[in-house]
Amino acid sequence: MMTLLLTMTGEASRPQSPKAKPSSGTIVVEESPSVDTNPSVQKARKNIEKGFEALKAGNLQEATRHITAAYKIAPHNSDTNYLMGSLLYAQKQSREARNYFLKSLSIDGAHIPSLLALGQMLLQQEDFKHGIPLLQRVVSLDRKQWQAHCLLAHAYFAQHDFEDARHEGEEATRWGNSAAFTAELISGLSSIEMGRFDDALTTLQRFLRNDPAPLVARQIHAIVDCLLEAADRGTTTTTTNVERVEQSLAQLLETPEFGLLLPSLVPPSLDDESPIVNATTSCPVDDIVDRTSNSVLEFVKNLDSFAATETLLHQRLNRAGQPLLEETRRYSYLASVKVGTPAFDEYRNGTLDTQFTAGIAATGILGIQTVFHPYFRDSYRFTCEGLGEWRGQSAWVIDFYQRDDRPSRFEVFRIGNRAGVVDIKGRAWVSTNDFNVLRIETDIVRPIPQLSLLAEREFVEYHPVQFRAAGVQLWLPSQVVVYLELHGAKYRRVHTFSDYKLFSVKTTQIIDLPKVESEILP
Repeated sequence: MMTLLLTMTGEASRPQSPKAKPSSGTIVVEESPSVDTNPSVQKARKNIEKGFEALKAGNLQEATRHITAAYKIAPHNSDTNYLMGSLLYAQKQSREARNYFLKSLSIDGAHIPSLLALGQMLLQQEDFKHGIPLLQRVVSLDRKQWQAHCLLAHAYFAQHDFEDARHEGEEATRWGNSAAFTAELISGLSSIEMGRFDDALTTLQRFLRNDPAPLVARQIHAIVDCLLEAADRGTTTTTTNVERVEQSLAQLLETPEFGLLLPSLVPPSLDDESPIVNATTSCPVDDIVDRTSNSVLEFVKNLDSFAATETLLHQRLNRAGQPLLEETRRYSYLASVKVGTPAFDEYRNGTLDTQFTAGIAATGILGIQTVFHPYFRDSYRFTCEGLGEWRGQSAWVIDFYQRDDRPSRFEVFRIGNRAGVVDIKGRAWVSTNDFNVLRIETDIVRPIPQLSLLAEREFVEYHPVQFRAAGVQLWLPSQVVVYLELHGAKYRRVHTFSDYKLFSVKTTQIIDLPKVESEILP
């Protein structure tokens, strides 16, 4: 009945899981999970923080010492690559800096500071073709990232795309307030270019109330005076004086530079994400959900059981969203379909009763896409955001939300002897070719104070795995990220799966996930 169970049992307790032995034919590994508590992880994090502060203060010598030390310990960490790129950029080594930003994004394609830094660099080089998509990616991940909106406003204005420039300028001002003053100026100038003089006047007068620099203020006052004069005459055309003042603002409108960021691992809420879609394309949501439901049914039908190597990264985060503690464990993972249901039994190292870090057990993560299964789908309201893409594949972006008139039975949250159902909402990227789920995200509809659960987010990415002996291709999870705010603490879990083994009555085949290289630059 439930497809996701999160159990909080206390720092020293075992999760309360049913005692069950693996069924016949499953693999039992008689060993404990490996645990990585290497203190070098904490040393790297301290150097990252010190290097960040030194670089922010302009102390390049101190920054070099700490960032280099962090990089030696963690060369495959997205933060260390981002800081190394930022250090090289501060040292005027733009080409080398770009390579480190690209490496950071190859590790984590959603690393917002690297996306922002690389996008900013490309815009400064007037490479709008590659810079704009990176910044669009930032605001799709978190629409409150005002710096990205500001940079997009500049980019669109430079390309004479005044409608988009005005919109991005307004978004930057909305989230950045007075810090986004150049974006507000671009909104006003874009409105002039579009012949929307009343809007321009309102925006520029508001801009002047923020007390800009005297030289800039004189120029804007000149434009405002021209607009007021035109309004008094009842004319609706721009004047030569306005155009001349606009040209004198060219230096102000150069692509701005923003300071350093360290990413917060606290994800935005689902409502603060804005997926990039072509909203003008007709989106037959009922037909898409039907076909996706059939795809999920076929998935459950073809899957007897499969095994994999699971690597679990557990992080406890500080208030700013950076890791305080990290621990890595590895399991022999086995998932088996419960007969006649869309649910799964999950075994780790041959048992359902697995010791997880911090006493938090997450089970059922394999079946999150079964929200489309006929057993669950009637409990949700489905809407279509539009036609988008995921990792280069065309995809419908489908939102779902727990209906008030239907029972909530998809997820249970349990703390000790207390348990409660959780209403969820989510977003899925569904392939336009075969209607397989490529990626799915979930969020809770509302916090549950009685269980001390303030936030819970899941992110699941799927890759196709071809099992030739069985003659089937299955879309299986390659990575699952779970974020929790529980009892005043913030936790992040990353489950990574590899070395898949498919089991059926007649066949056993071992295969690894294909290596998929997503293009960072389109």
